[in-house]
Amino acid sequence: MKIHLLPNRSRAGHVTFGGYWSRGEAPADAAFALADASGLPIDVQSAPAAYWSDGSIKWSTHTADAFRIGDEAELSVLPAGAPVPSIGRAVTVEETEDHTGYIVHNGVLSLIVPKPGGASKPAIAMNVMRGDVPAADRIYPVFDLERRDASAEGTCETRSVTHYEGVIDAVTVEQSGPVQVVFRFDGRHIPNPRIIADHTATGPDDPVDMPEPSMPFVIRLAVCAGEKDLKLTHTFAYDGKESRDFLKGMGIRVDLPLTGHAHEHHVHFQTDNGTFHEAAEMFFGNHWDQSPAVLRRQLDGDLPDAELTENLRKAEADLPIWNRYALVQDASSHFRIVKQTKPGCCELTCDRGSRAPGAMAVTGTSGGVMIGMRDFWRKYPGELEVAGLGTAAAQATAWFHAPAADAYDFRHYDTRTYTYTCYEGFDYMLSTAYGVAVTSEATIRLLDAMPKGGQVADFAAQVDRPAVAVGAPEYYHAKRAFGEWSLPTAPDDPSVKPSERWLENELAKAFDYYKAEVEHRDWYGLFDYGDVMHTYDPARHVWRYDVGGFAWQNTELIPTYWLWTYFLRTGREDVYTLAEAMTRHTSEVDIYHFGPLQGLGTRHNVRHWGCSCKEPRIAMAGHHRFLYYLSGDARVGDVMNEVLPVDLTIKRRGKGGDGASFPVDGDLMPTRSGPDWSSFVSNWLTAYERTLDPKYREWIERGVNDIAAAPFRLISGPSFMYDVKTKDLKYMGEDRGTPNQHLQLCQGGIQIWAEVADELDLPVLREMLVEEGSFYTLSAEEKLRRCGDEELAHRSFGWPSLITEILGLAAADTNDEKLGRFTWDVLFDTVLRGGDGGYNPTAYTRDGGGRTEYDIPWNSTNCTSRWALGVIDNLEYIRQWLPDEVPTDVTGGDFFH
Repeated sequence: MKIHLLPNRSRAGHVTFGGYWSRGEAPADAAFALADASGLPIDVQSAPAAYWSDGSIKWSTHTADAFRIGDEAELSVLPAGAPVPSIGRAVTVEETEDHTGYIVHNGVLSLIVPKPGGASKPAIAMNVMRGDVPAADRIYPVFDLERRDASAEGTCETRSVTHYEGVIDAVTVEQSGPVQVVFRFDGRHIPNPRIIADHTATGPDDPVDMPEPSMPFVIRLAVCAGEKDLKLTHTFAYDGKESRDFLKGMGIRVDLPLTGHAHEHHVHFQTDNGTFHEAAEMFFGNHWDQSPAVLRRQLDGDLPDAELTENLRKAEADLPIWNRYALVQDASSHFRIVKQTKPGCCELTCDRGSRAPGAMAVTGTSGGVMIGMRDFWRKYPGELEVAGLGTAAAQATAWFHAPAADAYDFRHYDTRTYTYTCYEGFDYMLSTAYGVAVTSEATIRLLDAMPKGGQVADFAAQVDRPAVAVGAPEYYHAKRAFGEWSLPTAPDDPSVKPSERWLENELAKAFDYYKAEVEHRDWYGLFDYGDVMHTYDPARHVWRYDVGGFAWQNTELIPTYWLWTYFLRTGREDVYTLAEAMTRHTSEVDIYHFGPLQGLGTRHNVRHWGCSCKEPRIAMAGHHRFLYYLSGDARVGDVMNEVLPVDLTIKRRGKGGDGASFPVDGDLMPTRSGPDWSSFVSNWLTAYERTLDPKYREWIERGVNDIAAAPFRLISGPSFMYDVKTKDLKYMGEDRGTPNQHLQLCQGGIQIWAEVADELDLPVLREMLVEEGSFYTLSAEEKLRRCGDEELAHRSFGWPSLITEILGLAAADTNDEKLGRFTWDVLFDTVLRGGDGGYNPTAYTRDGGGRTEYDIPWNSTNCTSRWALGVIDNLEYIRQWLPDEVPTDVTGGDFFH
C-alpha cells in the first residue's frame, strides 16, 4: 500500500494512519514493514484495527515518523516467518519498583505515570525529565465550575465559582512501544479530596435531585520515540444540571520549575502578527542603565545574571514582577494578551489581535516548555496562561475553555417546544446536555532553552495542523474501502461527457460553498466547530440558526458520509479537514456517552442537544468509523463502544422510533427496519470487524433472515417488533400511513446494508436492496399488480431525491436502463430546479447597505448531502446511462429542500 502525507499539513513528528487490505491479504498475525521512497526502512509500530470474517486483517493501524514518510512510502505485509525490522530509538514503559506507577523513557525524556493513589497529588505525569534536567514536576487536569442560583422570583441570580481537582480512577497502558506509548486516564473532577459516588454509569432519570456533578474526563497521553513532545487528547463530559452548573474553565496544567532569576524567566505567545515576548521582570524604566539596548539583550537571552551591572542589580530589587500572563481567545476573530503582577491587582492589556495560533513558551535559564492547542481560535474560548512566572515554581495551563470568558451555558433557548411551527419533535421537553462530551487536543514540548526565531510559530503550525498519512483514492476505490463509490474521471479524458464534467464541477462547488460558509457564518466554538446548519433562510440571508428543528444539522441525512466519501475519491486535504472536524464534533457533542440516553443522538435543533427526538441513527458507528480507520483515533474507538447498547437504552426508556411513546411488550418494542435497526447494524458490524465476536454477526444475520421472511422482504413494514433479548424482528403488517419509507434508506441504510451484504457475504440482503430500488418509484397501480397488497401499494414512497443510491444500485444490478436514466433525471432535477444552474452563489447586500455577500437561497444541507452522495455512488453504478449533455428540461422527481 502506497501512502503519502497530505499537503498543507505538518511534515514533522510522528503520525498514526490506517492500512487497508483485501480479504486474506494480511493474516491475523501479520507483521508489517514500512519503507521510504528510496526503499530504506522506516521504524513503524503496527496493530490490527479490524478483521474480515475469515480472520484476516481488514484495517491496520500504524505509527511512524511523518518526515520519513513524506510524499511517498510503502506499507507492506511481511511474509510469514520473515524477520521483523528492528526499531532504532525506542520508547519503553515499565512499572516502578514499588508498583505505584509506570516509568517511560524515549531516549530524550523520561517521566513517571502514577497509578491511582500512587502519588500524593493526582497527576497524569510526574517527574518529567529532559535527559537529567527536570522539565515538569506534575501535569494534571483542572476544572472550574460556575454555580448559578436564581432568586425565588427568578429575576436575578447569584454566581459562584468552585475550583475542582482531577481524580484519576483508572490508568490503562493502551500502547507500550516501541515507537509510541499511549496511556488512557479515566477520572472525574471533585471540589475537595472527598470521593463522590460515581453516578455516571446510569445517571438520574429526573435531574432535579441530582448529586454534585463530577464532570468525568478521559485523557490520553502519547509519547513517541526520540521526541520531546507529550501529546494529549482531553475529553470532557457533562453530568451537571443545566440550570445550575455552568462550565467556567477546563484544561491541563503543568507545574514546572524555572531556574534563574525573574528577569531570566520568559514567556512567548504566538499571535497572528508574530511572537509576543516578554520577561517577568524587564530592565527598562527610569534608570540610566535601563535602555532599549539592555532590554534587547535581555529578550535575546544575551544578558546572563552574572553580567548584570551594579546599577541593574539595584534596579532589579525595585522593578515590578509580572507573575501572570494570559492569552485569551474570546471569539473566533479576537484575542487579547493580559498580564498581572499579583491577584487583587488589575490586568494590563498587552496586545490584541484576530486569531492566535494557540502556542505559548515558558522558559528559565535551563529551558522550559512550549504548549500548543489544536484549533485554538476555531474552538474558542481558549486560553493559554502562565502563573508564577517570576518564581521558581510556575504553572502553565492550556485552558480548553477559558476562565476569563463567560461560563458556557448548557440551557435550552426556551422552556417549551414548538412542534407545530418549528419541526421540534414532540411537546415534551428533552433538551438535556447530561451525557454529552467535547474533545480537545494539546501538545507539550520540552525545551532546552528559550525559543528563538520562528520556533514558536513552527510549533504552533505543527500542533494546529498535524501530519496526516493516507493512501491514494485509486487504492481505496480498487479495494472498495467503505463500500461502493466512484472515482472522478481524469479532467483531460476526451471521452468524458459534458454532463459528467458538470456534475463533478457541482460536487466541487457544493463542498467549496460549505467550506466557505464555515468562515462566512462563523461556525466556530468549542461545542459548535465541525457542525454545519440545516436549512437556509433566503428572507434574512442567514441560516435558520434560531428556528427549532432547522438550525444545527448534527448528522441528519448523513453529511458525514458525504464528506468522507468525497475525500476518499479526491484525496483533498481541505475535505479531510472539514470531515475530521465534523466527526470530532458529531461523535462527541451530538450524542450521549452515558446516562439514561446513552448511545442515542439528538436530531437537528437550535441547541445540539435541544430536540426531543433522541435517535440511534444520529450516534451510530457508521458516521465515525471513517476517521477511526483512516487515522487510528482511539477516542473515536471509545465512542463506537459507547453507542453499542443503544437498543437497550431505547427499551429502558419505553420509547421507540422518533422518540414517541410506544407500548413495550416484555422484550418487544416497535422498531423501524431503517433508520433504527439499520443503525443497530452499523454498530454491530463495526463491533464485529473490530473483535470478531460472533454474537454481532449472528444478530445481523438473524435480522436479515427475519426481514427476508417477511411477505415483501425489505419493502415490508417498515416497522417491526424488535426483541431486545434475541435481536429478532417480528413482522407487524403493512403501515399505509407511514411517512418513513424514505427515512428507512436516506439515513445511511443504503450504505450500511450494501457494505454488510458484501462484508458478511449475505447476497439475500443485496437482493432485497435491489428489489426495493426497483419497486420504489413504480406507480401505485404497478405496485399493486406486483405485490397484491393495497396497504403497501398505496403507502407513500416519497422523496426519491433522497434515496437515489438504491435506485442506481437496482438499475445496475438488473440492467434496467429506464430506471438508470430516471435516476439521473432525479439528480439533475434536484439541483437544476433548485437555483440558476446549480451551486452558483448569488450576490446580495443587507438592508441599509454594507458589503456584497453571497448565498445559495434554495440550499439545505439535507438536499446537498443526499444529492452529493447520490452523484458519487451513481457514477459508480450507472455512469453509462448519463445523458450526454446537461438536461434543460428534466421532470424526473421531487424537489426536496
